[in-house]
Amino acid sequence: MTEPVRRIAVLGTTGRPEVVADARCRVEEAAAGAGVEVGSPEDEALDLLVVLGGDGTMLRALRSTLGSGTPVLGINFGRVGFLTTADGVELEAALTRALAGEFRVVELCTSLDAGLVIADQDDVKGTGRAVECGLQALPADLEGIVLVTYG
Repeated sequence: MTEPVRRIAVLGTTGRPEVVADARCRVEEAAAGAGVEVGSPEDEALDLLVVLGGDGTMLRALRSTLGSGTPVLGINFGRVGFLTTADGVELEAALTRALAGEFRVVELCTSLDAGLVIADQDDVKGTGRAVECGLQALPADLEGIVLVTYG
């Protein structure tokens, strides 16, 4: 458990604007209810970056936070969501816990200096989506360069 969050930003996918607009409103309402300030993803000194999208949006967010120490909470509104913490239907539950500081940051096993937020509770799961979706192989890439293939 970390300290309660005081300042967040929201980064959404451009691929599903109607879905992400609704989710962004839900994030902003939850933040206001918790007394948390919502800034811009470009701001420094964020306590948390909330990402609304899929794996591509997560990779973009992780790249944008390199070296900043800002934790990234991914909410899946994409197709697979292998890198995200929770599915879109779990947005409020995951966000409530994250804003209260009920999360741990997992350092990624790469040469990149980035972290991924994993919920501490069992009811919001952030792993195994590739298997649940029945994929044979899931490539992870950054700007078109394949880093690793899962599966």
